[in-house]
Amino acid sequence: MLISRFYFLIYCIEAFILKQYCDSLFVPRHSAAKQWSVLFLLYMILFLLSFAQNVLLNIFAFCLINWIYILFSYNLRWYYALFHAVMVTTIMGLSEFIVSNAFHQLALHLYTSNSNLQNLILLGVVSKQLYFFILYGLSRIYKPKPSNIPTNITIAFILISLFCFGITSTLLVIGYYVELPSHFGYLMAFSSLLLLIVNIFVYFLFSYIQRKNEEFTQMHLQMQKESDLVHFYQMMAEQTDAQKLVIHDIKKHLYAISLLNHEHENQKISDYIESLTHSSQLKVSMRVCENDFLNAVFNRYLQKCEHFHITLNIDIRKQALSFMDEYDMTSLFCNLLDNAVEAATGYPNAFIEIYAGFSKSHNLLLLSVKNSCMQKPSINTKGRLKTQKFPNGIHGTGLKSVLRVVKKYEGNYEFSYDDQSHVFSTVITLTNSKKEK
Repeated sequence: MLISRFYFLIYCIEAFILKQYCDSLFVPRHSAAKQWSVLFLLYMILFLLSFAQNVLLNIFAFCLINWIYILFSYNLRWYYALFHAVMVTTIMGLSEFIVSNAFHQLALHLYTSNSNLQNLILLGVVSKQLYFFILYGLSRIYKPKPSNIPTNITIAFILISLFCFGITSTLLVIGYYVELPSHFGYLMAFSSLLLLIVNIFVYFLFSYIQRKNEEFTQMHLQMQKESDLVHFYQMMAEQTDAQKLVIHDIKKHLYAISLLNHEHENQKISDYIESLTHSSQLKVSMRVCENDFLNAVFNRYLQKCEHFHITLNIDIRKQALSFMDEYDMTSLFCNLLDNAVEAATGYPNAFIEIYAGFSKSHNLLLLSVKNSCMQKPSINTKGRLKTQKFPNGIHGTGLKSVLRVVKKYEGNYEFSYDDQSHVFSTVITLTNSKKEK
């Protein structure tokens, strides 16, 4: 009975190791809950098949079940999934063979009930640790990830793992060659099992820290980019102010031309007019909203849409965005327009429509963006859009920035796609927290 429970625990550990290996390499096809459910069901079948005490059957079943799980849970072609299933099975068997032979035992000895239980536990724990280390190393080699984790933390992780492996191996040597009281032997076996669990937990913690550091780095880069855009559009707004000054002084320019004409200075008149017409301050700029800063933003995208033959219609109602910070406006509209332009480019009769209006009764900003979209966007398991810019389907930081603004203003974000008209719609509501007293 105790041996059966131990084997069940070993199969659970193997399932955890397999999932970590796959998560580090492949794009998930289903939610984590569905993956865990299928994995538990498949490994329960594998555990029941182990009672047949047929080594060849166990190896074949292990390979088949790993293949089914990888194929079901991840976006992978069947032959790639089969390759990794065979490789994982081979490494699992190899780790047991290496450990058992290192201590002058046969691999088959693991599956017999004649073994001393504590020695069996120690041997199983060491083999699973080796199995874990090999798969972890292969995942790093196959798909290395840049990490911003300090070197001392990485070294600490490696030392903890090696310490756990060394202690467990020492306990195994003691268990094989030294006769100990049964209670002490079980304590050693339990301790080694606990060390394995600690080792796996440390890896989970390390992976979590690494993932959060990567997300922080991406968000930091995006925020830096948006900050640069803020400065850029501020500069454009200043140019607009300069343009206003030139227009305001147009009478003075006309008076100067009149004086030159009175003196018959035709060449000077021509040069004067030429300098005015080519002045950057007199470039055509449309005023699409009352906010000078946001007006500069929209003018940039009007030019961009004209270049890609996209009709851009903007309707920003008076005082609709007055409660928003310029930084947030840049982040929101630049990311929404970037995505809209990318989706609409190349589509015949492409268009982008933007509407923003404020409801005083509900204290809400309603922002609507509609654009042509050539293909239906992909949706991940969390109901969020998958970016088309990255082949692994990882959600981009652009939409994360939009969601950051939505969260800041206690708003809501919704999207939809019409298959008939090929129109993608985004509706955002934001709350004005700066209520007038």
